[in-house]
Amino acid sequence: LSYFQSLRDKFHARPTLTAMFSSAAQQESDGMKASYNISFLIAKTGKPHTIGEELILPVVSEVLHTVLHKPATDIIKKIPLSNTTVQRRIDEMATDVIDTLYNYLRTVQFSLQLDESTLPEKEIPLTNLLAVATDGAPAMVGCHRGFIAYLKDSVPDVLAVHCVIHRQHLVAKHLTERLHCSLGYVIAAINKIRSIPLNDRLFSQLCEQNDKVFNGLLMHTEVRWLSKGACLSRFYELFETILKFFQNKEPSLRDGLKKCKSDIAYMADLFSKFNELNLQLQGSELNLIKTRSVISSFTSKLALFKRNPGRREFYQFPSVAALKENGEVHDDDIQIYCDHLDVLQKDTEERFQDILKMKIPNWVINPFSNTDEIEMELEEELIELQTNEELKPKFKNGYHSFWLQKQISDLYPGLWRMVRKFLLAFPSSYLVERGFSVVTDFLTKKEADVVIYDCSLPTLNPMYTD
Repeated sequence: LSYFQSLRDKFHARPTLTAMFSSAAQQESDGMKASYNISFLIAKTGKPHTIGEELILPVVSEVLHTVLHKPATDIIKKIPLSNTTVQRRIDEMATDVIDTLYNYLRTVQFSLQLDESTLPEKEIPLTNLLAVATDGAPAMVGCHRGFIAYLKDSVPDVLAVHCVIHRQHLVAKHLTERLHCSLGYVIAAINKIRSIPLNDRLFSQLCEQNDKVFNGLLMHTEVRWLSKGACLSRFYELFETILKFFQNKEPSLRDGLKKCKSDIAYMADLFSKFNELNLQLQGSELNLIKTRSVISSFTSKLALFKRNPGRREFYQFPSVAALKENGEVHDDDIQIYCDHLDVLQKDTEERFQDILKMKIPNWVINPFSNTDEIEMELEEELIELQTNEELKPKFKNGYHSFWLQKQISDLYPGLWRMVRKFLLAFPSSYLVERGFSVVTDFLTKKEADVVIYDCSLPTLNPMYTD
């Protein structure tokens, strides 16, 4: 019996023409899928299309041969990654992503961070527009001729949000005359070193001789959000080395820097705090609720920053604290810093008053808690939601993912109309700025006529990838 069973198993295991064709077809399909997925990764990282043939395929071959001990030739042949193939794959995926996005926007409400001319061109109704985030330029927020004014003619109820990151940047630019002068010395010193290649090399050598962690300075620019904080922190880290460098080259600049050492320490500490705030206000998942928490927290921190130095406590300003212990910070300096912090706090409260005064109902954060803070016309829907046993387990992932479930807007349209502005409105133009950064990187580091592929920016995946 075992003999005949063995024959049967061999018969079923024999290679058939159908099985061979099926296996070959599956390998071809898998290779095609891998080609699309790799092309998608190339587009995402912004690498040249030739990297597929020049680097990725040789790497795959090496891994197969060295680690898996398998012949690589047959597998590599089934993954087309030539320059033109990668370009064609990316074009197809970019078109698919764009079509998917346009089809989606025709049926749902959304917030806006893109050029408004896109909407009529792709037949996306403006009535679906819920909110729009812009910078504070007159062309955007002008009362009569600004973009928002024209937009409200078509969508009167649209929520317009002045980008919170731009507002934070405006607050950070608020310096007293003395601090502005001290910052001028810093910028002059950086320009003296960085703008002349010989000085830059000599300064790097001097840093290495003094065993410094950094061997160069960062350039300061007004248009980059984190520039000032990073620039001042690096400058203060290398302060003694900078003085030594200018000892014979620029004695007047050296003397000016020595006089404003405490100011530079104060600004380095302060702008590191602004950088922390800036990073908290970035990201694609930010909403108005999180933004209000971040801004409210920073406003309270500014009051703390102002109060503690007045009591000669410098825990929040470690660089100033070290100078104070050495007797390099005087009472007049401390008063100037306290006055500056007071101005910053008031400026922050004024610029962000719409965010700070925004009332967020408790039931939005936790719809299953007992609350009386709800409009009468929404009370019945809230009771229905609170008694929905199927929804309760889904709240464990937080309010954001809970409210964005498709069934919420279907079952509780009144609650959703109240919640949607808090969750869907963009508090900043971060995504636009990130897109500009991608384009700038292409144009400056690659070549001026490079094509910017649409699938290098969005979070949607094309249908060719899993």
